[in-house]
Amino acid sequence: MILRRLLSLYGLLFFVFVYAPILLVVIYSFNANTLNMMIWDGFTLDWYRQIFGLETSLAESATYVDSTDQLWGAVRTSLIVALSTSVFSTVFGTALALAVARYRFRLARFYRTLMMLPMIMPDIVLGSRC
Repeated sequence: MILRRLLSLYGLLFFVFVYAPILLVVIYSFNANTLNMMIWDGFTLDWYRQIFGLETSLAESATYVDSTDQLWGAVRTSLIVALSTSVFSTVFGTALALAVARYRFRLARFYRTLMMLPMIMPDIVLGSRC
């Protein structure tokens, strides 16, 4: 029973460790301070208004994005890369899985081990390397 509680606590701490920085970035994105984002100066939506090209009350010195066209270009590029890598990995992963499952060849055991490797490695090791 105590091991189950420790495992639950460990799982909770793991998710806090992984998702707390993302939550902090989202919270501080609503900060009105233009110089130091770690000092809370009030709630604002001006940063989001600037990103989407709406009217904003930010000073010119607080503008970090040259234009919203550049920002949307970066978002478009990111989505294209994400979509293409997803399609590429799905096609080749499925082909490899079918080959390993249906056919016997010399490197089948090696490929099977290689496919299991991401599931064996802890996520925290992969996350800390980036």
